[in-house]
Amino acid sequence: MSKLKKMLLLALLSGVAAMLGVFESMLPILPAIPGGKLGIANSITLITLYVFGGVPAAIVSALRTVVSCMLYGGMNAFMYSFAGAMFSVAAMICVKKVLGSKVSPTGISVIGAACHNTAQVAVAWLVLRSSVLFQYLGALLLIAIVSGTVCGWISGRCIDRIKGLIK
Repeated sequence: MSKLKKMLLLALLSGVAAMLGVFESMLPILPAIPGGKLGIANSITLITLYVFGGVPAAIVSALRTVVSCMLYGGMNAFMYSFAGAMFSVAAMICVKKVLGSKVSPTGISVIGAACHNTAQVAVAWLVLRSSVLFQYLGALLLIAIVSGTVCGWISGRCIDRIKGLIK
């Protein structure tokens, strides 16, 4: 694949991820649990990880977070989103590198979702200095299991098809 084609595909993936992030921010999915989301934009990061590798996945995740927060979230949301996104993608890259084919995209997605929520709670603790936040982490981790499973399953169905299309 040419360098230009790869760059264009990564820009497209970044744009789709940002659009999904903004769209998801507008959904009143779990109003009783702030931070509880489907994480559908993470599907694009996961697809990028499997199709292009770790560094491009981190770039797509970072760009998605920056654009989404500029359009919808603001600086406060950026702190939480960026920390969650970067910790999540780092964990997904490490698990994929260490375990390879022993873990499915669904497993990596669940790990990424759990790390995303853990990083967000850690940032909230740094800002608020309240240990009550760690009790909240349990609810967020349950959501991470469900959302990570759904996003991982969807991503897994797309990865091979996308790989076949770009060669």
